[in-house]
Amino acid sequence: MQRKSVSRISMMATPIMIVCGMLLTGSSAWAKDDHDIKWCSNRTLQGDYGFTIEGVGGLPPAFPLNAIRGVAMGHFDGKGNYSQVDHVVAGGVPPPLEWTPGSGPYTVNPDCTGTLVINIPGSPFSPVNLHFVVVRQGKEIRTVVDSGSATTSTGIKVGQSSDALVSGADDAEAARAAARLLPGRTTPRSHDAGAGPAAPSGGRVERWRRVALRPGR
Repeated sequence: MQRKSVSRISMMATPIMIVCGMLLTGSSAWAKDDHDIKWCSNRTLQGDYGFTIEGVGGLPPAFPLNAIRGVAMGHFDGKGNYSQVDHVVAGGVPPPLEWTPGSGPYTVNPDCTGTLVINIPGSPFSPVNLHFVVVRQGKEIRTVVDSGSATTSTGIKVGQSSDALVSGADDAEAARAAARLLPGRTTPRSHDAGAGPAAPSGGRVERWRRVALRPGR
């Protein structure tokens, strides 16, 4: 009698377990689908980005085509406003100003493409119109100038990786110093005021120590 009762309970429990399993599987799939959908907006770009610039540019005949190389430190406010300072060398000739300021609006589309306009006071190349794509969840931006040059740039968000503190502390400090030159910045932020990058905690302490004691540093 007891065996029959156990058998009946088992037969009733099996379909319930199957249904529950199907529901859990479906919920997992829905959650994965939701996670895979990535939407971008102006808020995706927020903070300081260090750019490398290269290409060919000019406005013939007044300005012949020349190889262009440069760097820029830009700031996105997350609300559609952008400002920067850049140092661009054209044909081996440095710019009139060591750091040239510029600013303008930007727009990020839901598919992570976007546009940017940089107004540069006193420049014959102003305004500079660019298209860009946002990658790595907003940690990186890749741009191309629409007209007047075949110039591209890649911007990396400042201060994203703790590994960068270990492998490129000097570069990170230089980037923060350039960021303080951005138009409208009158007060250094708290992490700018320190003597240098903070040592990582936890398991990274030993790695920091090895790098700090490396010959030549």
